[in-house]
Amino acid sequence: MVKIHWAAKDVPDDLSTASALKADIDNNTWVKLMSAMKDKHPVSDYAMPTNGGDNRLDITLVPNLGEQEGDGTEKGYLGITNRRDRSKCGNVAVDISVRSNLPLAELISTVAHEMMHAVLFAFSSGYCAEYQSLNEATATWFEDVAHPAYYYGHLAAPAFLNTASLPLEDKG
Repeated sequence: MVKIHWAAKDVPDDLSTASALKADIDNNTWVKLMSAMKDKHPVSDYAMPTNGGDNRLDITLVPNLGEQEGDGTEKGYLGITNRRDRSKCGNVAVDISVRSNLPLAELISTVAHEMMHAVLFAFSSGYCAEYQSLNEATATWFEDVAHPAYYYGHLAAPAFLNTASLPLEDKG
């Protein structure tokens, strides 16, 4: 299923975070994801030179991800699903990076969101530009499916509703 990575020597507290996250994925998030997506799995990265040592979906806990410009994400990002082959928008292996210093409930919700993106990248249309808004909405919907008590998606509603006159393609 998944493999969790963290910088054990730099952030020893991430061991307990990784353990709690892995338990949730194994017992809840993965089961609901496979049910929602009819057993469509993320594309394996086994053939990639840097594959985390196996064919499982790699999730890396990164302290302070998205808290400053230039760290590989836009400021404010809690997580990101990275295409392993940037020349393709679909049917492509991915890995996930998430901010490790989030409260556990928010981290679990963020990982559920990013795991849905990982499955969406397995489709041929994957994350092509014309589907970006739909994919983001689907990943946000899955946060609520996986963890209704942890759902934060409603916080984005005002920004969406304030631009409701724009085409969906402009909301990505």
